[in-house]
Amino acid sequence: MFNGSCYSFRKDMKDWESAREYCKSLGSELVKITSNAENEFIRNQTVIDYWIGLNDKDIEGRFKWSVDNSSIQDNGNYSRWASGQPDNDDGIQDCGVIYSTGTWDDRNCIYGHYFTCEKPAS
Repeated sequence: MFNGSCYSFRKDMKDWESAREYCKSLGSELVKITSNAENEFIRNQTVIDYWIGLNDKDIEGRFKWSVDNSSIQDNGNYSRWASGQPDNDDGIQDCGVIYSTGTWDDRNCIYGHYFTCEKPAS
């Protein structure tokens, strides 16, 4: 638990959409990272790349959080993109991952990654 949310760090490989559906089946959503403190909390729990709830599937270059469709710009501009990211390499990278370093990257949504689910603590 961190800052009023519960997290589930899943170590089964799923594509982004399957990871999101799995989180929803738990009553949660892929994680939405809103601060450096939360980013560091998540980074400290992970050892490889994990899906986060960030994507630009609807409008290229406008990343939004799947839980509420808010964009990074709506979120006080908090982001931790790795240098040169997001880059939409090969025109097929629409989903966000967090590296073990705490920086973010855009990846092809069909790749399999571990993932993090988040829901409000009750």
